[in-house]
This record gives sequence, structure tokens and C-alpha cells, in this order.
Amino acid sequence: MNLRLSAFLILLPAGAAFAASTTADLAVSAKVLSGLSCGVVAHALNFGEITAGQPNFGTSNSIVVTCSDGQPYRVALNAGEHYDADSGTRQMVSGGDGVGYALYLGGVEWGDGDSYPAGQPVSGVGYSKGTAFNVTAKVFTNAQTPAGDYADTVLVTVHY
Repeated sequence: MNLRLSAFLILLPAGAAFAASTTADLAVSAKVLSGLSCGVVAHALNFGEITAGQPNFGTSNSIVVTCSDGQPYRVALNAGEHYDADSGTRQMVSGGDGVGYALYLGGVEWGDGDSYPAGQPVSGVGYSKGTAFNVTAKVFTNAQTPAGDYADTVLVTVHY
């Protein structure tokens, strides 16, 4: 066999085995999440109509936290807009009058340990379907509590 023929035979399987070619685009994509995400929904607490002096009248509702699976978090409730430092309680106000109230989770006062030091934050670990925390509220009226529409706003913060 001469040298030209053997060079042709060596190249034949690689180049001569295919008579034509065609191409297509392969779309490659991904949605990358930060892995650090949380959301919170706080359902309103409404005591409705109560009679002055009715002791420790309560109501409850939920705060729902949804974080990425396995994401640790801490839920803090601040002192509200009308915190009364003298009594150390959150206050709902109506005009210049106030009435104290407290927020609890499982019988333990819930706060942030900072602006509302009487209560501590609550910790959890993310579950993509959400975790509902049942917050219980008690209002502290006495026979001298003036009639009125009392309100306050508490900031719910999820640290993660």
C-alpha cells in the first residue's frame, strides 16, 4: 500500500462517514433564586365592642410567615405607635385616652426584646407552605376607661 492510500484510509472514517449536517439551537435557561426569601401576612386583631372594666378581654388571629425551605427566621413585634413607658405596656388610643393591651404567643408575651422589652421574638425555620402563628391579644380596661374607638398599629418584622 502506498503512502497516499493509507493517509486516505485513516481520514475516511472521520470525514467521509457523514454526507450532510444540520443544526438546531438548544435553549438553556434557569431561574436562580437568592435562597433567602420570606414573606409575612398579619391578620388584624379586633376586640369588637367591649364594656369598660371587663377584665382581660381577649381576641386572636394569625400571623403567617412563609420562608424558603430550611431558612431560619425570627419574628418580632414592636411596641406599637403608642407605647406607654410608664406602665410598660402597648396602648391603643382614642383621642387623648389610652387603654393597655398585650400580645401573646402560647401564653408568652410577644415583642422584639428592644422597643418592647417585655416580650421576645419568636424563631422558626422556613417551610414553603407557610407557618401560622396564633397571636392572642388581651385588653386591660377598668371601670374608668372612657368610651371611644381605640386603635394602635404594631410593626411585624421577619428577620432572616
